Amino acid sequence: MANSSFETFKQGGEAIDKAAEKTGQQAGTMYEQAKTTASDAYDSAAGYAGDAVARVQDGASDLDDMVSEQVGRHPKAPASRDSRNRRSRGAAGWQRTR
Repeated sequence: MANSSFETFKQGGEAIDKAAEKTGQQAGTMYEQAKTTASDAYDSAAGYAGDAVARVQDGASDLDDMVSEQVGRHPKAPASRDSRNRRSRGAAGWQRTR
């Protein structure tokens, strides 16, 4: 009887070991799947962010071009001294200052 109890206990231990090994393999597989999914999500988000930044930069460039056409110079270029002093807007509208 002691022998059969030992065999039962031994078989139970082996079954637990096999189950733990299988569970570990399944956990490893799930971890790899989760890691791949997270990496794909990060890559996708980075792609969307890059596209958004490119669109904003394109929009800013277009706006600079539109302002340049209206003003006659690049909006960040310093105004010439002559154009700064030539006219100012007073209460009566545009007036010559020199």
